[in-house]
Amino acid sequence: MHKITLSIIFLLAITQIAFAQMTDTLVNGKTIQAVKAGSMIEPVTYKITDLNRVSDAFVTYPAGKTGETLGLKMDCGTLPSVNAECTIFGRIPANTTGDEYEVSFIASGNHVAETREITIGINVTPLSEKVELVDGSLEQNVTAGNAIDPIVFGYQSLYQVNLSGFPEGIGFEKDEATSTFSIIGVPDQDTPTHDFEYRVAAYTSEKDSIVFNGTISVEQQNFVTTLVTIENESQDVVAGYAIKPIVFRYAHMQTAVVDGILEGLEVSQDKEKDLVIISGSIPQNVGDRVLAIRVTAKGNNNDAEASATINISANPDYSSSSVSSSSAAESSSSYRAESSSSQEFSSSSNERSAIYAEQKAFRVNFANNELNVTFANKPGANVQIFDVMGHLIETIRIDASTTVHLGHLPRGKALLKVSGPGFAEIMQVVVK
Repeated sequence: MHKITLSIIFLLAITQIAFAQMTDTLVNGKTIQAVKAGSMIEPVTYKITDLNRVSDAFVTYPAGKTGETLGLKMDCGTLPSVNAECTIFGRIPANTTGDEYEVSFIASGNHVAETREITIGINVTPLSEKVELVDGSLEQNVTAGNAIDPIVFGYQSLYQVNLSGFPEGIGFEKDEATSTFSIIGVPDQDTPTHDFEYRVAAYTSEKDSIVFNGTISVEQQNFVTTLVTIENESQDVVAGYAIKPIVFRYAHMQTAVVDGILEGLEVSQDKEKDLVIISGSIPQNVGDRVLAIRVTAKGNNNDAEASATINISANPDYSSSSVSSSSAAESSSSYRAESSSSQEFSSSSNERSAIYAEQKAFRVNFANNELNVTFANKPGANVQIFDVMGHLIETIRIDASTTVHLGHLPRGKALLKVSGPGFAEIMQVVVK
């Protein structure tokens, strides 16, 4: 008798387990919400048992607007799950018409035909203008190196957007799926304390625009500015030849001032690697001397200095009457760090670095990627092509007056040295 009773209870337990049904329970959020078109809904979280999968959202009401899915999603983590926590979230497209919507998701269980319909109501208020601020604040305070709160605009029609006045690190992002664009980003960690008064001009046509003005107040961080010479702190070079690139590494630099460089030398910045680089060639008319270069890195809280020396020997192939050891060719240059990963320092030196003695023996001209060399009475020369770092790219032998096409070179600046017995010219050109 006891054995029979136990068997019946066991069978009943198996039956209850086999036919256990899915359940859904609201954990957090409102199932009916009023939302401005272009804004995020307040997330709604459900706990669903024995969940296998979830279908995409679809509009169950109003009739005839099933194409407007409102861009909502349900995230349930890894499925299948015995006890899933599912969150409904998303941004209502800014071009959604005003109405009361019911948006549903179908949650399917582990057994055939076992489903639950999860529905929330969204009362959408449409945009009253062609472009409106829908999320975030136009006035913000932020510490350099920290992200601003996204400033989100919704639009019904948009031709283009012009931004001005933002700190470095702040940019623009457009989302056509939700008909919104956002101002997002992180002010560079070395941004000094400043109130950035910005302007956003949203054009609804080629001529018509809606303008938004605001201020991002950035508070600087207290970093220590440092600068060290890491490559070629001292070197020997013969006048007329390229130096080995002098490389300085900085940290938290706002502006660099370079003193003591000669014409023919260039200063550039690799902002991705935090480097200041001096490269180029020494003019051939420079005599024996020691060139001292000093770089000052200016920061928000302190300045740092580093130096390098170049021991220059006069070129024995150059006319001694024209050799100069004076500092007349020296210049200083300053640079304000910009957003590009590689920017040149401004400099007072001319594009053509030097014209040497006996120039009447030949004439050099560069235009439209063509180098024209004309000889008067000394035919024959070598053309050496260097990049701005002083690396030799190519050598071309010229035995008579000719035109050489240089369009095959990498786009950008290059150094050309035309030289022969007793004459030479170095010029900087831009290959287009």
